[in-house]
Amino acid sequence: MNHYTEILAYIKTLALQDSLVNVVTQGEYTDLDIDKMNVFPFVHVQVNGAGFTNGSSVIFNVQLGAVTDRDTNKKVIGKTYFNNDNEVDNLNDTLGILNRLWTKMYSDFEDNDIVASENPSLEITKDDVANGLDGWILSFDIEMPNKELSLCQGLPYIPTSKADAAAHYYIKRVEDTGGTILDKGCVDDYFDELFI
Repeated sequence: MNHYTEILAYIKTLALQDSLVNVVTQGEYTDLDIDKMNVFPFVHVQVNGAGFTNGSSVIFNVQLGAVTDRDTNKKVIGKTYFNNDNEVDNLNDTLGILNRLWTKMYSDFEDNDIVASENPSLEITKDDVANGLDGWILSFDIEMPNKELSLCQGLPYIPTSKADAAAHYYIKRVEDTGGTILDKGCVDDYFDELFI
């Protein structure tokens, strides 16, 4: 089972395809060492948690942050609408990065039987995460099919009701007969005798 690794590798590969993205990191936002980074903008991936849904899928809560460093003009030009820095440009560029990432991911997810949040949330981050960075954080859930494991692996099938047994028997008999459809009435009659 390598769903977690697949998600991280996929997001990194996709993010690095964006012409504005220079670096992709992963882990906790609080663990970022911005002082060691000198290539901006960058995308940061944080997986906040995961869950299983009856063994059929794995759900991840993911945050993608796109941030870049703020440049402040030392020469005060006066009170302007956009201040004396590039905050607005940073927010525009990083929002564009996340928009392109999300659009591509959402399309890829549909093609690969992965369910994603229809309306992910965006949170602005200004002069945050580490001093002097502006950007956006995109939060979403993705649900990936669990094709490697089954709750029934290695366990004998034990029906819990007539309907459950009939459905299992009917499917099993169709498989055993190479796809020949059985008369449903015969199957129901057979299980009437078992569950009296």
